Amino acid sequence: MSTKPQLSDVISDAIRSELATVHTSLPGRIVDYDQATQIATVQIGVQFSRRGLDDERIPYTPSPISGVPILWPTGGGGKYSDTWPLERGDEVWIHFAERSIDEWVMSDADVVTPASVRRFNLSDAVATPAQSSRKAPLPGAAVADARVIRGDEIRLGSAAASDYVALASLVKAELDALWNAVNTHTHPIVVTPAPASSPTLTPGFSGFVASSKVKSE
Repeated sequence: MSTKPQLSDVISDAIRSELATVHTSLPGRIVDYDQATQIATVQIGVQFSRRGLDDERIPYTPSPISGVPILWPTGGGGKYSDTWPLERGDEVWIHFAERSIDEWVMSDADVVTPASVRRFNLSDAVATPAQSSRKAPLPGAAVADARVIRGDEIRLGSAAASDYVALASLVKAELDALWNAVNTHTHPIVVTPAPASSPTLTPGFSGFVASSKVKSE
């Protein structure tokens, strides 16, 4: 029996070998994050494999990828954005660009010319924060028939926002208490000559009406 490979087998092996170097998108997690530059080191969440001497598949874990830009929703000439802190272990979805993005990342030009001809390479990764694993989906408190923004602290306007917003129910309670005090207030009957002492007016204090989490400016 001839062991000479068929042309179709050679072509198929060549295609499979080339496709093994083409990366599109994969899940991963944050290893390290620089909030000032919005650059992260990320770990791909699935194993790769390579062929051994006997053509067997040998699994291995790819090394963490450094210098990965985090993609935040932004626009309006940079006046609008939606960001939050990232921690080690946070899930991300990693995308691998079709062309080298080295020049794009470091330039503010509308169009750049890549110095490298690489395509779909691991080094051209960007990441989007996203809870992609279904073993730990978002809790019910995060999902409703409305847009829900959760967080230990939420700032509206800019990162410098420092004044807590007022909550409608607490403001109404304070106003109701004020109106009740006005409506039930009575004056003592004036007598002549005046009594030796007059009723003492007890000072009041307003209650706390601010949100415990949301600040604005």
